[in-house]
This record gives sequence, C-alpha cells and structure tokens, in this order.
Amino acid sequence: MEHEITAVLVIELLGRPAEHIASALEQLIEKLGKEPEIQIVKNKIYPPKESEKTKGIFFTFAEIEIKVKNLSRLAEICFVYMPSSVEIIQPYELKIQLNDANALLNLLVGRLHNYDAIAKRLTIENTILQNQLKQLGAIRQQIPEAVKPVIKKAKASKAKARKKKPGKSQAKA
Repeated sequence: MEHEITAVLVIELLGRPAEHIASALEQLIEKLGKEPEIQIVKNKIYPPKESEKTKGIFFTFAEIEIKVKNLSRLAEICFVYMPSSVEIIQPYELKIQLNDANALLNLLVGRLHNYDAIAKRLTIENTILQNQLKQLGAIRQQIPEAVKPVIKKAKASKAKARKKKPGKSQAKA
C-alpha cells in the first residue's frame, strides 16, 4: 500500500446475552478483515462485563490495529463500523493529496446530507403521526409543566372577576 496509514480502532458493543455480544464482535472483526484495502495487524477483544447502571445488559469492546491505503479509506471504515475511538499511529505526519482531500470531504458531506435527510423525514413523519393520534383522540395536547402555573393563575383570576361582577338580579336591586 502506498502512503499507508496504521490506526487503532476501538469498537464497542452493548447488549445481551454476554455470549451474543462477544460472538457479534468477533464476526464484526472478521467482516472488517475481509474489507478491500484493509489489513488487520492485530486485535484484542475484551471479555463482556455487566453494566453497573442497567442490570442484564453487557458491554464489550475490541482494540483493532489496521493498515489502510489512505485517509479516505480510513474515513469510509469509520462511517461503516462506527468505532468509538480512532487513533492514527503511523505515519507521524500526514501529507494528503488534493484528490484524497476532496474524496474525504465529499464522503463526509455526503454522509451529513444523508443523515440530515433522515432526521428531517423522521421529524415530518413524527409530526404527521402525532396529528393523526390527536385527531383520533388517542393523545391530548400536552401542556408543558412550566406553563401549568400560569394557566392555573389565569383561571383563578377569571373566577375572582366573575364573583366581583354583580349579576343581573343584583344590578336591579
């Protein structure tokens, strides 16, 4: 590989049972090793441990040292495998060709546009579903907690104003 980059990826998994996440992590590393233009130098899988916060949920992680041909390929791997950490360990200095910089930035921008489109679509779908549920009477308009005291105060002052106004029979007397 020309301009080879060596990096360490940390990939984490969370789930249950413990045996399943350990097996899934092994399969993920195997799949990564079959990717074109990637060489796995070494990897270490840490045994699953139970989460202290959520009983019955386990987490595990692996440190995977890989070699890739360039920074663009490393970025692609990051988008596909979503490591929690990436550390380039070689070379100490990176000299990037204009073509590679353009490829990397276009990959990044393409992904951002894709995620933005997904977020917008989900927001619109959520709004449509909430409106349909409101029309069916399945949900009521939720009043934020911060607004409730204001509404209560307004209702109390309306009731007080009604008591102060004399009724029609009282006005004639």
